[in-house]
Amino acid sequence: MIRPRQLRLGDSIAIISPASEIASFPRRTRRGLDALRDMGYRPECTPHALNTHGHDAGTPQQRAADIQHAFAHDGYAAVVASTGGYTSLTVLQHLDYSAIAQQPKILVGHSDVTALLLAIYARTGLVTFHGPTLLPSLGDAAGIHPQTAWWFNRVLRHNEGSLTYPSGLSVYSEHEMYWDKDDDRPREYVPDTGAESITAGVAEGPLIGGNLDTLLPLALTSFFPNLQGCILFIEEMAGTTSKTIRGLQALEHAGILGCIVGLVSGRRFRYADSPEPAGVRSVLKEIGTKYGIPVLDNMPIGHTEPKLTLPIGVRARLDSQALELSLLEPTVVHD
Repeated sequence: MIRPRQLRLGDSIAIISPASEIASFPRRTRRGLDALRDMGYRPECTPHALNTHGHDAGTPQQRAADIQHAFAHDGYAAVVASTGGYTSLTVLQHLDYSAIAQQPKILVGHSDVTALLLAIYARTGLVTFHGPTLLPSLGDAAGIHPQTAWWFNRVLRHNEGSLTYPSGLSVYSEHEMYWDKDDDRPREYVPDTGAESITAGVAEGPLIGGNLDTLLPLALTSFFPNLQGCILFIEEMAGTTSKTIRGLQALEHAGILGCIVGLVSGRRFRYADSPEPAGVRSVLKEIGTKYGIPVLDNMPIGHTEPKLTLPIGVRARLDSQALELSLLEPTVVHD
């Protein structure tokens, strides 16, 4: 396992667009960059981050070149994705993983960026981070939510050893506004009811996961990490109960559920059958019972705000009955 160097105030952060273009949203992009500056960092967009190539920010080769540039540039301490999309998987074959391993840096993203996070971890052993992206999390009219910012900093700057995540945050929002049209007003938040234990138990193993829709096609490639003995975390957006159940069944048929030691499911985002797709929890319970693993549901990870930042590859402990997910190792190297 390779840990990147810790993030420090004043560090430069490279902004990449590994999938969708963001040129159509200049106001939200500007606010996201300003939010990073307000946090004490110096964001810089990579050469193609603001480009447009259809719905993407460039060809797969151009987007891959930006990622390579961000890791090779000595001035950058971290790499943060601007947003997700659907095509991060198309850059994977164009990356030089040995070069990335030689210059390890913090890499943060979620949603479709799961493909990049998992591929780099699988090919290099570099710890990557499932956390906020520029436009979705930092581009709100009010800036980044304080709890999202706190956990970003806690995990990337100050985690020297063990750390226990909260089972919930004070509030959450799945309020979605059209970027650069009606997103000039604050988000609407509701109280967070917190995580729920689905099946009780305790497990330890590397923490690995991401967006379920992205994880499934990646599992068909050589870029998918070994999940044997891991604690798997998953999240999904704009789904339905049936869609999520289908995804969970696919994980089972692929043999993934049979090799993990624990499962953490994130809070569901903008489900068509909201407010509570109880059927998902029923299937999660079946999984936990069948495989004898602890299962925790409704953790504040993924597409809702605020969100936690989770390391991929760091050893963790899941105590689902106590509603605790804890890191057992440092996430970054301290100077």
